[in-house]
Amino acid sequence: MLDKSAACAERPVFMIDASRGFMKDGNKNRLRERDIHKIADAYTRQAELPGYSCLVPYAEITRNDFNLNIPRYIDGSDPEDLQDIEAHLKGGVPNRDIDLLANFWEVMPGIRATLFGPNPRPGYSDPLVEPEEVRTTIRNHPEFGAFRDRIHAILDGWAGQNAPLMDGIQVGDKPKALIHTIAEDMLTRFAEAPLIDQYEAYQRLMAYWAEVMQDDVFIIAHDGWEAAKELREARKEVDGNKVKWLEEADLTVNKVRLVADVVPPRLIVAHFFPQMQQELEDAQAKAEELGREIEELVEEHGAEGGLLADALTEAGKLTAASVKARMKDSAVEPEEAKLLKQVAKLMTAETAAKKAVKEAEEALIEATLKKYPDLTQDEIRSLVVDDKWLTDIAGLIEAEIEARTEHLTARVRVLTERYGHTLRELTENFGALESKVADLLRAMGFAQ
Repeated sequence: MLDKSAACAERPVFMIDASRGFMKDGNKNRLRERDIHKIADAYTRQAELPGYSCLVPYAEITRNDFNLNIPRYIDGSDPEDLQDIEAHLKGGVPNRDIDLLANFWEVMPGIRATLFGPNPRPGYSDPLVEPEEVRTTIRNHPEFGAFRDRIHAILDGWAGQNAPLMDGIQVGDKPKALIHTIAEDMLTRFAEAPLIDQYEAYQRLMAYWAEVMQDDVFIIAHDGWEAAKELREARKEVDGNKVKWLEEADLTVNKVRLVADVVPPRLIVAHFFPQMQQELEDAQAKAEELGREIEELVEEHGAEGGLLADALTEAGKLTAASVKARMKDSAVEPEEAKLLKQVAKLMTAETAAKKAVKEAEEALIEATLKKYPDLTQDEIRSLVVDDKWLTDIAGLIEAEIEARTEHLTARVRVLTERYGHTLRELTENFGALESKVADLLRAMGFAQ
């Protein structure tokens, strides 16, 4: 589309190549919030972004015979990953490839010096770290710690500015006004963040808003903070008896599933009952460990001819009943009897441990259910804003830090693996291995 407003002779044309800014949605390409915002920002500010937008002089358009095909003016393609034959033959990593990571080196120049050292040949550097040590080297470097701390400081500034707005939601407030304010502030603050794309930070917040936070805010803005603690019955019948509410946002009591839309049980447990949760996890770990010990004994002695083979059921299982029945058999040898006694003792302990798990689980559920109606508004605000929203958003930004770090790690590993050994070294190693195999074959009587 061409904007013909204020058209005049020899006017430059502002071009945007947003062809790579989308997400797949089935067989369609859909613009995300970040894509729309970036297009609008680039256009309204006439911002020239490398590989994305630029102001093309009229003279350049004339030289191209007035062809307005965008790739003629904006190269948004990724640099081609070229193999350097000289580096393969003589060693060293091409500086051209290392320089493509310039955005990382600008922030963490010391890491480059730690990973790559000088090579006698101009234009090349020697890898100083083995490929498998690259990740640890980067993460343990003080400059990486400083980079992470800087991102955290930006996020903390955003949280400090916007947490009062979240705490202050009142009945009748407009949720869309809230997300606009806090999202725009996220975009502005992360414009100063090193390595982290401000639009990616913005997108992560907007995605969280769409998936989780939007519903929470609408409930609070419509019914008040007290509505945030309400439990509702989702459905009466639940498959099986296993309670999964510690991992999910609901809990199951007497096969009735109760759902908390805004304050899930895991927040109640983590905030008010961490000791009870730890006791439950310890009981689960003990029961699982006993179960593994029994399984290991079955694997070791349950095969045909093994000491536990005759104690297995027809289905090949070892049960307390089958062990007890076998122990009563007069044909049991002393060694087998000793092992059966050990297994029976483990099974008794496992049964007791599973009972302890069930009791701890029931106690935690009861305590959680009793806590819901007693929650104060200050406690609800703390759970929702601090323990849920801000914690989840911090996790999303941390995930972006990890993604950028993994990008650097993966690329450096590729380069160090690719050029870490010359063709001559590989040939010599292959020759040595070939000779060793030939010697072994001759020793085994398979002379070539």
